[in-house]
Amino acid sequence: TAYLIDVSIPDYNLAQFRKDILAAYLPAGTALGGTVSMLLNLNKKPGKDNPPAFNGNVKMSRVSIASKAINLVLDGSVKFLPDVISLEGLRLIAGQNSADVTGSVKNYMKYPDVNMKIYSKSILLDELIPAAPAGQQEAAAPAKGEAKKEMEPMDLKMRANIAADIDSTRYKGVTITNFRSLFQLKNNVLSIPYLKGNTLSGAFALKGNVDLGQRGTRYTMNSDLSGVKLEEVTKAFAPKASGKLFGTFSAKADISGSGTLPANVKRNLKGKGEFSVRDGSIRNAELSERFLTILGLQE
Repeated sequence: TAYLIDVSIPDYNLAQFRKDILAAYLPAGTALGGTVSMLLNLNKKPGKDNPPAFNGNVKMSRVSIASKAINLVLDGSVKFLPDVISLEGLRLIAGQNSADVTGSVKNYMKYPDVNMKIYSKSILLDELIPAAPAGQQEAAAPAKGEAKKEMEPMDLKMRANIAADIDSTRYKGVTITNFRSLFQLKNNVLSIPYLKGNTLSGAFALKGNVDLGQRGTRYTMNSDLSGVKLEEVTKAFAPKASGKLFGTFSAKADISGSGTLPANVKRNLKGKGEFSVRDGSIRNAELSERFLTILGLQE
């Protein structure tokens, strides 16, 4: 079988897309907007061993996908060649948040090899991760008597190398700066060579591996938290204790385990850690008096 197909679509307004077709592929209530220009060539040469070859370009101008859960806008171009898909000047916009995406997907017809970099100057995670509606967790819980099973092994026919860098982000009142991360997928093992940043006047660093090819997965993680100010921790997570605890907190931990079900995680999780507080103090008259009484001291 051989064929040659050329597709040309100039400035198509996605808001005009037929609603019945849209409803068949996207969640109810999803709306599209913006314009798409497309020029594609599909060439299949004779012979069953010859896969179809793509060439072309898709240009998106303020393409939007809106629903109750998401309102995403895309700008930029996707270029197709027979062996590689390239992202050119692609920008993702969600409310006040935006990120620039560059990269490529090689060998996408057989064994995709994804290389991508995501960069943002500032992201407000509170806007991207809304609070779960009341009762949603209960609704998502398994029905009584329903069998609980571990996640089956995955066989992902792809490789990936994805870097995500954010200069400044904020979540539930906590600011993180200089966030840098790298995620790699190879032979069904998801690796995190580094995930690091600065927060609460200190710094954090994490690295680990998750073997998705094992039933229930197997994982290891190394974490390092240094120079975090206790006064900032209490201000962010325990406002009632704000102004009472002071000092510099540091911690290191090595953790390994397997399983995704709570009982299996509890049984298999193991590790070791070191935790320390330097120049710690409690500044609260009532609290201090109680400690002095327990210790039998006058001041």
